[in-house]
Amino acid sequence: MSNPAFLVATTFDSHVIGTKTHGFRLYDNEAQCYDNLSESPITDDMELLQYALECDGNDIRGILDFIKENEKGININDNYYDWDEIKAYFP
Repeated sequence: MSNPAFLVATTFDSHVIGTKTHGFRLYDNEAQCYDNLSESPITDDMELLQYALECDGNDIRGILDFIKENEKGININDNYYDWDEIKAYFP
């Protein structure tokens, strides 16, 4: 069964307190998660993937581990990358 994963660079804007943070949203059919701890926006797809791989969190790890274990591709910022294009980034 297919379980597509999506990684999207995101700027979070807190209108109430007037701050912006940067990071990503990561989701598939089973889980949704995010990170907003980047010091600046990450615009390069592979840099965003590397950043996500360095993040902790059960849902983040679960999605990324699924990709690795099943040698799946991932959609990053509306661009699809096959496993062969991303496998070098996975530990």
